[in-house]
Amino acid sequence: LTSSMSNAKPVFASSFAGACEEVVDNRAEFCILPIEDSNDGKLFGFYSMLDRYDLKITAVCDVENEERGNTVRYALVGRGISKKELSAISRKKLPCSLEFSIISSDASFSGELISAARCCGATVKKINSLPVEYDENLRKFFLTLDISPDEIYPISLYLALEYSSYNFLGLYQKIKNN
Repeated sequence: LTSSMSNAKPVFASSFAGACEEVVDNRAEFCILPIEDSNDGKLFGFYSMLDRYDLKITAVCDVENEERGNTVRYALVGRGISKKELSAISRKKLPCSLEFSIISSDASFSGELISAARCCGATVKKINSLPVEYDENLRKFFLTLDISPDEIYPISLYLALEYSSYNFLGLYQKIKNN
């Protein structure tokens, strides 16, 4: 992932939590976390690290493991998406993915959200959910939209205004693995 960045210098950590702390403490600009496995799906333990450290996904790359017969999606994770990164995504005019979560008692919100996404030219790519630890009646829904860079602001504004539990998790493009 770092090959797409100029002047990237590696900083090593003894654990994924340590890597996140390097970013939070400004000793590193980004860290790399596994977020999905083709056999096991989303790796929710790493998504909880995104929440805990308030980090955002800025790029992803899929890496095949021929021995295990699976593919792992790795995320380049940082403190947020800068205006410079947003401009770069917009200039490329390539589709990107917007990932976010919403807490709700059920998925009844999804119909309106899917309609709004469609109006913005977005496609719902994935929906996952987990129970919320502190309330057995609530679930955290994780959604991924494929969207044109020109439609990022309208859908983000809609989500922030319509859903009080909206949590932005990342905006990224997939980097090809060489």
